[in-house]
Amino acid sequence: MSMKKPVVSVIIPAYNAENFIRETIESALNQTYKNIEVIVVDDGSTDNTREIVESIDDKRIKYIKQNNMGVSVARNKGIRVSKGEFIALLDHDDIWLPRKLEKQLPLFSDSQVGLVFSDTIFFKDGKDLYSIYSKYKPPRGWVFRELLKRNFISCETVIIRKKALESLDEWFPEDMEMSEEYDLFLRLAYKWKFDYVDEPLAKWRIHERNDSSLREHLVAEDYKKIYEKLKSKIPNFENKYKEELIEFKNFITLKEAIDSWKKGERKKAREKILGVAKRKRRYLLLVPFMFFDYKYFDKFRINLRSYFTL
Repeated sequence: MSMKKPVVSVIIPAYNAENFIRETIESALNQTYKNIEVIVVDDGSTDNTREIVESIDDKRIKYIKQNNMGVSVARNKGIRVSKGEFIALLDHDDIWLPRKLEKQLPLFSDSQVGLVFSDTIFFKDGKDLYSIYSKYKPPRGWVFRELLKRNFISCETVIIRKKALESLDEWFPEDMEMSEEYDLFLRLAYKWKFDYVDEPLAKWRIHERNDSSLREHLVAEDYKKIYEKLKSKIPNFENKYKEELIEFKNFITLKEAIDSWKKGERKKAREKILGVAKRKRRYLLLVPFMFFDYKYFDKFRINLRSYFTL
């Protein structure tokens, strides 16, 4: 890393973000590391998102408006116009803690590190719930095998070396709606080392409009696309990563089970969960829930995420 402090480009895709966007932007502007640009790509909002962004008086903010084309298109557009040596990802409803960039950037002193992440805290209605690494410690270095088994990276914590992005043939895949981040992280992990700061440096807001709950049925479909993409690009993929792919396919089955459960197909959901539970016995604990309506389970779901891959 050069002696001069590099520019970090903060990419914030926003859609009808009036409830949260000010707090999100201010959490980036209030970083102890000041050499940043904040690029807000408004993905066709119909509320007051634009007015709120333009009311924040800071020359480091750049506002871009596009038609509603999805989060991947918005992020890719932000990256294309960015001037930074590093790209930091931040969704419009999440926030950063003040020393996030200051603590992460030194890890890029290793020229082989392409991505740095950190722990994050789930929070809801102003109350902190738990950090995602409270019961699980992720690997560092060449993490592709472990990442294939489990997506342990939370998007709002991520900083990417722009040279690493430029080494790929695509950035965020624009044909995915729920797992586009995971797709990118896997392709980066295959070519670059990853590192992380083992403390929460960001917060992931839980609310009723979270994409992760509204469009969950698309996750399994996206994972299948990821599988086919990796299979076409990595020689001998299925044999080389046989054990890891068991976990990958388990996750697809789990998401299909939850989707069936939401539709009221409880027997079908139980059969799928039992298939996963043969390999991961802790998932047997979900079977009793599936005799009841999904909405009752969903109330407890956030508290179970630290134990299950949900």
